[in-house]
Amino acid sequence: MSKVKFGLTLPNRGPLIYPDKITTDLLLTLAEEGEVSGFDSVWVGDSVMAKPRFESTTLLAAVASRTKVVKLGVACMASFPVRHPILTAYTWATLDQISKGRTILVACMGGGSREAGGDFQTEFSNFGVDYGRRAKILEENIEIIKALWTKDKVNYDGKFYKLKEATLEPKPYQKPRPPIWLVSNPYPFKPSNEQIRRGLSRVARVADGWMTTLLTPHQFKHGLGVIREEALKLGKDPNTLEASLYYNINLDDDEERAFRESKDFLDRYYMTDYSPEVINSWVALGSREKCVKRLEEYIDAGAKLITLRMTTTQQREMVKKVAEEILPSF
Repeated sequence: MSKVKFGLTLPNRGPLIYPDKITTDLLLTLAEEGEVSGFDSVWVGDSVMAKPRFESTTLLAAVASRTKVVKLGVACMASFPVRHPILTAYTWATLDQISKGRTILVACMGGGSREAGGDFQTEFSNFGVDYGRRAKILEENIEIIKALWTKDKVNYDGKFYKLKEATLEPKPYQKPRPPIWLVSNPYPFKPSNEQIRRGLSRVARVADGWMTTLLTPHQFKHGLGVIREEALKLGKDPNTLEASLYYNINLDDDEERAFRESKDFLDRYYMTDYSPEVINSWVALGSREKCVKRLEEYIDAGAKLITLRMTTTQQREMVKKVAEEILPSF
C-alpha cells in the first residue's frame, strides 16, 4: 500500500441545509482543527444556482487566513464553465498569493448524472452559457487561465473568448503556476463508452491531476490506467499526474445509524434520493476496521489523495474521530 494523503472537505452547503447545526463559523473552525489534527488539505465545493452554497473562493480565502500549511482546494469548481476565465484567473491568483502558494484548482464541467444533483441546465442558461458545449468551454478556459498566469500579455482567438493584449496582475504565488486538476466522473462506468474515454483522455491532455467520485476501487483503477496510457501517448510522465478520490466517511460502530445519517446528509446535499447501493458505495461507514478496509481498497487502486467529507451534522466530533482513529492507520 503506497503512501496516501487525506483531505478534509468542508460542507459549505451545510449552513443552508442544516442552519441550526452547521454555521460558517463552524466551517472555519473545522479547517483549523483539520490542519492541526493531520489532514493534508482542506476542500470546499462549488456551484451557484444548481446547488446553492457559500462561494468557494471567498470561503477559501477565509480558510487561508485561519490556516498555515494545509493545501486549499475547490472540489470541484462546477461553475468553472460559466465563470469568465479572466476573472477566474484573477481571483485564484489572489487566493494563491493570500495563502502563500497553497492552492489547487480542480475544474469540472458541472452537471452530468442524476447522482450529481442540482439543476445545472438552469444555472448555465441564466449565465448565458451553452450547457451542451461546456466541455469545449472548459478546455478553452483552462488554456486562457494557464496563459494569463504565466505570460505578461495574452492574445487568444478562441471559439468562446477573444483576448487581445490581456494582462493579469498579481500573478500567482506558485511558479510557474498553481496546479489545475480536472474532474472526470465516468458514472455509470462503462469502459467501452467512447465519451468516458474522451473525458479521461482530456485529463491527461490538459490537467495536472485527476479527481473523481462515485467509482468502485476497480473502476478507479481502470480509469487511472486509461489516463496514464493517454499521458504516455502525449509524451507526458504519467507519474506526475495526481490521482485523487472525492469520498465520504461516517465512523460509527452503530452501522445502521451511520447509514441513516449519511443518507439524510447526502440526500439533502444533492437534493435527490440516493439508493442504499450508492450510499454504501460512496461512504466509508461503520466501524474503524471497516472504514480502514474500504479506504485501503482505493489506495491499492492508485489513489494518492482521498478527500473526506463527514456525512453527519456532528462535524467537529467526526473530524476528531477520523483524525484519531483513521489517519494514523495510514
